[in-house]
Amino acid sequence: MPRSFDDDLDLDAHERKALGSFESIHNAAASRMHKWNIAIASIFSVLLLVPALWLLLWGLFVKPGAGLQYAGLAFAGLGIPCVIGVVFLVRRLKWKLYLFENGFVWDRSKLRLILWKDVKYLLESKHLLGGRAADYQLRFVTNDEARFTIDSSYRDFEQFADAARVGITLTVFERAKKAFATGESIPFGKLHMSKEGFEKDGETLAWKDIARMGVEGTELFAVSIYRREKGKAEPTRWYFKDVPDFANFDAFLKLAGKFTKVTMPGAN
Repeated sequence: MPRSFDDDLDLDAHERKALGSFESIHNAAASRMHKWNIAIASIFSVLLLVPALWLLLWGLFVKPGAGLQYAGLAFAGLGIPCVIGVVFLVRRLKWKLYLFENGFVWDRSKLRLILWKDVKYLLESKHLLGGRAADYQLRFVTNDEARFTIDSSYRDFEQFADAARVGITLTVFERAKKAFATGESIPFGKLHMSKEGFEKDGETLAWKDIARMGVEGTELFAVSIYRREKGKAEPTRWYFKDVPDFANFDAFLKLAGKFTKVTMPGAN
C-alpha cells in the first residue's frame, strides 16, 4: 500500500494490521455514473429554475395580477430540490472506498473502518438498464446493528461488491462452522439454519422434509423453500423472501447446498 494512502487514512497500527493487505481504491470522482448523475441533476435544475425565474419576473413586473408568479413558484419548488441534489452529489466527489483483504475504509470526510468479520448481514439490490447495473446498492448491517448503504457512485463498484460478498461469505462460513459444531444455528434474518434444518418464528423444517428449495423467478427473484406434505402430491411453500431483501444471500445458497439440492432459475 503506498505511503500516501496510509497518510490519508490516518490509521493506527492495530487498525492497519486488522485490515490486511491493500487491494484497491474506488473513487467517486472517477465514476462515470456519478458524473452522469451530476449532469442529469444539473440539467433538471436549469430546466426548472430558468422558467421559474422568467415566470416570477413576468408575473410581478410585466403582467401583474395574471398569476404567473404562482406558476413560477411551482417551478421553483421543483427546481430547488434538484439544486440541493447537485450540491450533495458534488460534495460526494471527494468520497472514496479503500478496499483491503479483510474489510474496507469508507472515506466521507470522516473515516469509517469496516472489517468483514464485523458485518452481520449483507444485502444486495441491483436494477438493470440495457443489461448493465443502473442502480446497484449494498446494504450493510453490522454486529452491533448499525446500518448503512453504499451505492454504485464509485468507480469499479462491482469489483468492490464482489470483494465484499466474498469476504462476508467466508466470515459466515466461519460462524457456521463454529455454530454447527455446538449444535447451534446461524441467522439469515428471521430464518435460521442449523445442521438439522431451518427454523423461523418458532417453526422448524428438517432437511429431510424439504421437497425443494432455491431461487425462483424470471425478472424478480426470490428464495423459496418447499416442505413435503404427507398425503399430498404437491409440496407446500414454507418460506419465501425476495432476493434483494435476503441477508447474506450468496453465503446462504452455498451453505444450504451442503445439505440439500439448491435450484437456480433456468436449471433443469
